[in-house]
Amino acid sequence: MLSRNYLGLSMEGVAMTFPDYFSPANRDLVQLFKLMGPSILRLGAGSVEEITWKGFSPVKRTLDPAMIDRTANFVAETGWTIVHGINFARNSPANAADEAAYVSQRYGDRLRALEFGNEVNGYPSNVPFGGHRPTTWRYPDFLGEWHALYEAVSRAVPRARFVGPSTVGNYEWAQRFAGDAGSLIAELTHHYYIDDGAKPTSTIEKMLAPDPFLERMTTDLVQTAASHGIRGGLVLNEANNFYNYGSDAVSNTYASAFWVIDFTFRTALAGCRGINIHCTGTGQGYAPLVITTGGQVLEVRPEFYGMVLLSRAMEGRVVQTEVETLNTEAPIRAYGIARSDGGRNVVLTNTDARSTVPVELDLGIMAAELDPLYLEGPSLAATSGQTLNGSSIRTDGTFAPGRREPLRVSGGRAVVSVPPLTAILLKSR
Repeated sequence: MLSRNYLGLSMEGVAMTFPDYFSPANRDLVQLFKLMGPSILRLGAGSVEEITWKGFSPVKRTLDPAMIDRTANFVAETGWTIVHGINFARNSPANAADEAAYVSQRYGDRLRALEFGNEVNGYPSNVPFGGHRPTTWRYPDFLGEWHALYEAVSRAVPRARFVGPSTVGNYEWAQRFAGDAGSLIAELTHHYYIDDGAKPTSTIEKMLAPDPFLERMTTDLVQTAASHGIRGGLVLNEANNFYNYGSDAVSNTYASAFWVIDFTFRTALAGCRGINIHCTGTGQGYAPLVITTGGQVLEVRPEFYGMVLLSRAMEGRVVQTEVETLNTEAPIRAYGIARSDGGRNVVLTNTDARSTVPVELDLGIMAAELDPLYLEGPSLAATSGQTLNGSSIRTDGTFAPGRREPLRVSGGRAVVSVPPLTAILLKSR
């Protein structure tokens, strides 16, 4: 089943150390979270190795109880839940257990799970977040260190839930970890990016093209999780388009809104249980929100608009959707959701810049009308100017979409004209 929990955010753990960032007093960020939630916030990512609990190791920043208190109040205000990352590169079992005990007590029911480290299969390398272990460090070494932290934390917090291994790229470690620790984790986690944003081939065209690796990876890891009895299945708990913080003038464009819509439905159809879109926050290319270290929201980017549309679509079971169009070359994609109340939600996208495409839609149910929500923008390369039903999302989270005329349904079928560069959410009633 799809719900708003399917599409969450992955954000940098270091943001917890900024006093005005994850704070209930940051009303702008609270409202933006409410706009697309409640969902799941993963706090950790690459900077999890840059912060240590109570100054255990001399890295960039210290995480202390007051910071957890503030973050706990923020998520309580927004209605979200937390996956809390614990430093794996520089830590001790006792220190990890102390942190987990405080986090568990303070977050309470809003603590969804704990995880250790970030992209651990990259530790023996030196880019982008590597260098944490010698080049001779291998999977058995990781597994032994993971078990040491797990055993200490489990003794301190007997009801703790864990996810892992939060690997990236090659998913061999994730498959091995499912076999070795599948009974100890609630979700199997891996990360996904299309390619390196620094490459000249990381273009809008590549971003919008189907990625065979994504299909193969999700299929394999969904099956791996199922075969090892991992009840929460596969979660891609950090993902975005191009890594290295994105591709300049690509990752922050209107095209990214279409990418996140397509990515969300493709993963759901493959059996994935959730995704967390990575938001560095501070303005790097693929960040859906641009936020200063002082907590000020500077920009709401196109990808966030796609996420808000999705948050209004995800109310049931994703289903294969058939449409008919006279223009077989039109770049139309269609996704359907069978709602728990018996209704249907359909998302149609048209990335062509010139053609309005008429689509005949078979809903599979009887309905009177379809309420539409239109995502529109000036060009795929535009970095601003996008709207939802003619309205913009302001940086303070204010959003008041206009109302569009409902579309008539006859005999369970409807004809929808999809304008150029438009995504439409249709909800039956």
